[in-house]
Amino acid sequence: MKYLIRITLSIFLLAPHPVFAVETVKSPLIYEGDVQLEQLGKYQHDSSAKRDDEKEYDLGVAYGVTDRWRTKLQTEFEEKRSANLHYKNINWENIVSLTGNNSTLPTTLYLDVLAADRPDSSHSALMGIIMLKELGPTVNMVNLFLRREFGDTASDKTSFVYRFQSRYHLYSYLDPGFELWG
Repeated sequence: MKYLIRITLSIFLLAPHPVFAVETVKSPLIYEGDVQLEQLGKYQHDSSAKRDDEKEYDLGVAYGVTDRWRTKLQTEFEEKRSANLHYKNINWENIVSLTGNNSTLPTTLYLDVLAADRPDSSHSALMGIIMLKELGPTVNMVNLFLRREFGDTASDKTSFVYRFQSRYHLYSYLDPGFELWG
């Protein structure tokens, strides 16, 4: 156990800083009637004086329509140093279960469509699969996605996005773990 804690702390301390959790590892577990309210914010102050005092705000509402489908509507606002607070984009996220929560490998399809309302931003679609596997005292989640931009400023590339999370159930109130994004 001490060995696992040392490895986890070493990974955290050796990670490049600053580390900001912008994206999250998605869970495939869906509960009918579940309502989630989300508010995220970011205030930037770093070594680049040109970007200091920039702010972003995300507001979202998710709902478990059935035990097999969760949908989420989220909007983002930003405030640059030289401009007032303004609307940036809206996105619609859908998670559809293929196996149900009680499966040994809960698996879902994921689709997230982002519509930007600025001429310097492109729209995007993110789609793929989400899986969860419990192995002994660990819970492991993997997200495998393809992202494609569209619109006037879009790149012509489809990119592969992955997210992985592993947590070790140590106590009822403590699950140390790590995440990988790419």
